[in-house]
Amino acid sequence: MSRVAQLVDDIRGLGPVPTEDEDDGLTILPPAPGSLMEEMCAVVGKPLPPDLTELLQVTRGFEHVFLDWSPEPELVGGHGLGRFIRASHYGNGDGFAIEPLEDRCRVWWVGHDPWFLIYWADSIAQFLELWLERARGLRGPHPDFDVWAPTTTSEPATPAGADDELRTFGATLPRGAIVHDLRGAAPGTEVPFDRLTLLVRGGTVERRGLLFGFCTPPAPVEVEPVPISLYLEEELSDEERSLLRSLPKHSLVLHERDLLPGGRIDMSSFPERDVSWRPPFHIVYAPRKPWWKVW
Repeated sequence: MSRVAQLVDDIRGLGPVPTEDEDDGLTILPPAPGSLMEEMCAVVGKPLPPDLTELLQVTRGFEHVFLDWSPEPELVGGHGLGRFIRASHYGNGDGFAIEPLEDRCRVWWVGHDPWFLIYWADSIAQFLELWLERARGLRGPHPDFDVWAPTTTSEPATPAGADDELRTFGATLPRGAIVHDLRGAAPGTEVPFDRLTLLVRGGTVERRGLLFGFCTPPAPVEVEPVPISLYLEEELSDEERSLLRSLPKHSLVLHERDLLPGGRIDMSSFPERDVSWRPPFHIVYAPRKPWWKVW
């Protein structure tokens, strides 16, 4: 029997959990059908790692109070952080995710608020051991969701003077990049949220295994919207031309093709004016007339 299969048996041995909610208990789902494993292979784009295959051969997952875990053929994450398969869903995109490697799967928590990326285990077996430990501790009152709160926060690493792997990785990054080294990280180590907001603002991340290099976004470039009449002189589709003609006189517009990467409209130049995005135009509407001129 594989280590993963043995741990599933240990989880099965937990039995019902006496909490304040009568519905709380333990459900071990049946083995995954071959069709599900084929779907996962298609999503991953390669054969499944051995530990994920071993898990799915004995169960497709389990439900246990706030410790639900059931891998699905769906990618989550994004922003260049990696290719993760959803393993649980607690709403709003938050939940466990597994990262298929060649010989095993790392386990993470991927979410949107307040923690976006938390490292939990270097293999499914390690995660099941951790899961079992926490499940045995759930007795008495209904457990709080904080059972999976991060235990520590990763601090920026200094590539200079570090080991060869970290030093080589740091040399590939642009000046000003912030490096986080999760090699040897404890279960529950979170990547700081302010690093991940860089990606939403146009920054990038370079990754090598458990080394992450967060690169700041380029400085924003102010772009001026222009009067509608200037675009009406250009070549437009019938739909685009109709959209422009439907706008209030004195509105300003900017076609998406003219908004270069890192560009933005400086809205401080247009106080008290409504803005909108109606593809493919960014629109700054004409100033509203005072109410005494409307009536």
